[in-house]
Amino acid sequence: MSQLLNLKRFHSNSNSFLNFGLNFQLWKVISITDLDLSNNRFSAIPNTISNLTNLITINFSKNRLTTLPNEIGNLINLKKLNLSNNQINFLPADLARLNRLQHLNLNSNKLESLPLQMGQLNDLILLEINDNPLSTIPIEITSNADTRSILAYLRDLTRGRTNWNRMKIVFVGQECVGKTSLLRCFTTTLNVKKKKNGFFAARGAANVLASHTGD
Repeated sequence: MSQLLNLKRFHSNSNSFLNFGLNFQLWKVISITDLDLSNNRFSAIPNTISNLTNLITINFSKNRLTTLPNEIGNLINLKKLNLSNNQINFLPADLARLNRLQHLNLNSNKLESLPLQMGQLNDLILLEINDNPLSTIPIEITSNADTRSILAYLRDLTRGRTNWNRMKIVFVGQECVGKTSLLRCFTTTLNVKKKKNGFFAARGAANVLASHTGD
């Protein structure tokens, strides 16, 4: 252990590791600034990663992660975090505590939303979120890959300034009870309102999903 006290870089990528034990010596080496554990088979990051407060760069891409520990927010010196090509479907609000973060790669995950608190990441220069099923951020914002616009949108949501421009309605019930007719009536009403006041034209029409097995 004494030989690791001054370790700055730890790269152990492409080794098919499954998981680290909580007592793994790495999590005690607080001198590490560059950590690369990409292309393994990790399904979780232990909360003891919070000990590595000198970390500047982390690469956990190409693993099997589904979320992050809240303790990730303790890495106050972190500037670059690569979580691409995982199975992450949830991000903790503590991610917003990474005040020095400049580059966050979330490409190719399963995120449907981002924590609103991420709008507070003022030093973030590059946010990559391609290939995620995001449903809470308008596609006209995400398609431009404009980090500032995405963060501004999250801040506006926090302040209640932004209107949600999508809604999902599911019609359920037995067959032959008129669900399709109800759907047509509903969408016709929306189209009339769109033409009448232009609100939906400016903000984006609502998406309506009918789930049924037949009339």
